[in-house]
Amino acid sequence: IGMARRVGSHGRVIGVDFCEPMLARGQAKLRARGLEGSVLLTGGDAQSLPLRDTSVDAAVMAFVLRNVADVELALCEMARVVRPGGSVVVLELGRPRGALLRAVYETYFHRILPRVAALLSNKDAYTYLPDSVAAFHSPEEIAARMARAGLEEVRFRLLMGGVATLHVGLAGRQAGHRPATTGS
Repeated sequence: IGMARRVGSHGRVIGVDFCEPMLARGQAKLRARGLEGSVLLTGGDAQSLPLRDTSVDAAVMAFVLRNVADVELALCEMARVVRPGGSVVVLELGRPRGALLRAVYETYFHRILPRVAALLSNKDAYTYLPDSVAAFHSPEEIAARMARAGLEEVRFRLLMGGVATLHVGLAGRQAGHRPATTGS
């Protein structure tokens, strides 16, 4: 919705999700805000985007990458669909780097949040969240994977002391081509 407002009548936003209930919820939000014509929501997988090569100016993913089976494939797909010079942006949760902030964060994320969730919602979902963040790649590793996907000028910025990280890379001519593996 924020992107639709940003591009206005000069652009179009395409939202891709594999979960039909999320697409329906997104469509309802768009209708409520009068933005149905600005955003196309479609079913699809981040590891096999239903878009042509070099067909969009930017690809943005927020809080999704740590949930895909093949991180590098998802990054290659984002790079594949972006025109050369366009941006690939990934916002993901992380772990704070400072000792004090990390201690507070770990206590909240692993002890308080799951207990509150057990009272109000689905405890398993809020146990999965901190576990998935703890097991996920460092910002440096994500940046390296973005570069391996053919993205150029890859950089990242820690937000809120590392609670989240914003990664940005530019699509180059070779973006989206998955490097061959040697089997080791």
